[in-house]
Amino acid sequence: MIDQKENINLELDAFFTSAKRSVPIPSESLKDKIRQDAQQETLQWDTHTPVKSQKEWWRILFEDLGGFPSAVGYGIIAILGLFIGLSAPYWSDLAEQITRSTTVIEIDFEDPFAGLNLSYLEG
Repeated sequence: MIDQKENINLELDAFFTSAKRSVPIPSESLKDKIRQDAQQETLQWDTHTPVKSQKEWWRILFEDLGGFPSAVGYGIIAILGLFIGLSAPYWSDLAEQITRSTTVIEIDFEDPFAGLNLSYLEG
């Protein structure tokens, strides 16, 4: 088993050494052309100025919210929140208001066996 692993390693080493020998070496003129091309690309990015948006700030905000349906939904919820907030007369007595507005009906249950004479069961 060990002989097979060593044999495989020797074969792999032979392939790697042959691959290292067959690597093409680029010429100096090719390297210079690549460097010049890279310098031209970096100069284009250095002189490039970003384009500013021509839209108004409120249109950008409108689009960020999700468009017309979302903006209308936010507006309705804001108006509803203001209405609820301003219509409550006394926020400190909220628990008292809730207990006063609820009505509790008490039902008196009568014993269904109240009038039943159980003397006949005695023997």
